[in-house]
Amino acid sequence: MMATESIMQFIVFWSGVAVIAYLCYCLAGFVSRMLNLFSDEPDSEQTYTDDNGVKWFKYGVEYTDQRGRTMTFDIWALSFADADRHLNQIANNGRVYGQIYCQVKG
Repeated sequence: MMATESIMQFIVFWSGVAVIAYLCYCLAGFVSRMLNLFSDEPDSEQTYTDDNGVKWFKYGVEYTDQRGRTMTFDIWALSFADADRHLNQIANNGRVYGQIYCQVKG
């Protein structure tokens, strides 16, 4: 009976250690995500690197429609100034080419 109790104590002890380790792992991930909220770098989904190795960033654009509602969309650009140039190009020669029904992410 003594060996069985020792084995049970051993299992309970290491189960507790495993639970504490897992909780620490989860807490570390949470803290890491929270600290990343205050980072000067955008999330990886908001950047991409093209075939030439140039890093592009996503910028938000907003405008007010004829009913006074704020409308938004995003564009990819190299910098804030580049995004502004893109917006000016859209204003000068942009056009609606059709309705989008789906997007394939790849």
